[in-house]
Amino acid sequence: MLKKEENTHKWWMKRLLSFLEVSSLVLFSVFWVSMLDYMVFLLDCDWYAIGGPHHMEWHDVKCLEMPHLANMAFAGTTCLVFMAVTLLLSVSDTDLNPMSRNITASPTAGTSIMLLVSKMVMVVVSTALDSKPEVQPVLMILCAGTITYFLLRRAVYYSDCLNHVWVGLWMGLLFVCGLLFEGWHGHAGQEAYLTKLTWAVLYGIFPAVAVGMLMSWLHMNKWLRRGARKLEAACNDPSSHSNLRAVYRFKSPEQVGVPAGVCLPVKRLLI
Repeated sequence: MLKKEENTHKWWMKRLLSFLEVSSLVLFSVFWVSMLDYMVFLLDCDWYAIGGPHHMEWHDVKCLEMPHLANMAFAGTTCLVFMAVTLLLSVSDTDLNPMSRNITASPTAGTSIMLLVSKMVMVVVSTALDSKPEVQPVLMILCAGTITYFLLRRAVYYSDCLNHVWVGLWMGLLFVCGLLFEGWHGHAGQEAYLTKLTWAVLYGIFPAVAVGMLMSWLHMNKWLRRGARKLEAACNDPSSHSNLRAVYRFKSPEQVGVPAGVCLPVKRLLI
């Protein structure tokens, strides 16, 4: 709370706090991928190369010799600290209030952490496993598929639009990872075929994103809102209040929070 004589400075303090909030949101929700990729890049070595491990981009740099060995140790330590801080800030977005105005608010801390860890693993795999093209696309498909599945299944965010957008974007990324797998297995080095795959990415990623958003919308409205619709109908039917078990029975504690996140009528009931 500000003192009476400090009220004249209240406006710039509000703007400063808003700026810091938005900056941290952008930094640790969007740009963390680029920052982690930049640090992991130093670990991108061909460990089984003839003549000793060397960097995939700088072939004259030996990974197990100074000074690059010190650079890798520093980058690895920094990565661990950065990943831990990012995970902690992700937990700070967890909010059990369904009327929260934070657009990235999520009621499920466990799911959010699991998704963020999967994203981090995918960044590390895509950057540091260039020397294993036969394994890299498979691991990327597994990570992208896991993230897409849980985003679609659990409606991680309170915001419907944000859920749809994230599912669509990750469906597009899963499509690209599938093309990467197709390009490396059986068609490596075939420039004409790889050119066709590039055009497939250009023309196919937008329909893939649209399909993902449509799947999210259908799943949310046809399945996740099922319990919420029954609760709303029971709210308007006083005769059902005597036996609430007959209205709808949740199968797990996790399902209890879903209607609060995807149904505005239930949100009003919880106020």
